[in-house]
Amino acid sequence: MKTISIRTSQNVTIDYELPSTFQRIIAWLVDLVLLSATIGILTLLFYWMLAIMGWSSIIETLFMYLVLVPIWFFYSLFCEIMFNGQSVGKRAMGIRVVKLNGDIPSLSDYFMRWAFRMVDIMFSFGSLAVILITGTEKGQRLGDILAGTTVIKVKSTQHVNMKELLNIRSFRNYEPTYERVTVFSEEDMLAIKTILNRSSRFPNQKDTYKLLQKTAVSAAKKMDISVEKFTSPQQTKQFLHTVLQDYIVLTR
Repeated sequence: MKTISIRTSQNVTIDYELPSTFQRIIAWLVDLVLLSATIGILTLLFYWMLAIMGWSSIIETLFMYLVLVPIWFFYSLFCEIMFNGQSVGKRAMGIRVVKLNGDIPSLSDYFMRWAFRMVDIMFSFGSLAVILITGTEKGQRLGDILAGTTVIKVKSTQHVNMKELLNIRSFRNYEPTYERVTVFSEEDMLAIKTILNRSSRFPNQKDTYKLLQKTAVSAAKKMDISVEKFTSPQQTKQFLHTVLQDYIVLTR
């Protein structure tokens, strides 16, 4: 199982699983089946109306080049732009396009991925895409390499959502310690929870304590709290747990 570390805009590193080549092929096949079915249905409806209305061959040509061709060629580009890096097939397989630097992919990034589908998939019958995705460390086909993107599993082993966060424990009669935690966003809290999960799963990993300490110091500075208290992993983890609990109590 390949993983990739992506640094978020909050300067926090989160590990994501990379989908297998097989999963990406299945996502592509789901899109292909959906696209073929859509074009087939539209074509049947058009010719049914053509027979009824008696339209000329010019209308048939216009329909092909103004409706069918754009749908076929621009489907993946449109979906990834509109649905945050996912097509129907990618959503079905639980995968998504992301930037390696943690930013949200731009229109030019999606366009670059789409433009090189011709080389990656169509001209090489998918062989180049399979070779690159399988052989590169970050699971990138040519379009991904040029756009600085890759495809990750949306539900990774390090992923948590706000519902899980709110159910950490019962906070009846709990008194918050840090009232300034309201300066954080839900995304900040999810990042902190992810890092705590990672520290629990990999306590002996080389960079685990550094990541915990860096996160704690950043959170403390944002709340104007002294950072001198973070002298051990246990103190650092306890501080971050308290921040999470305070945030839940004060914002739920």
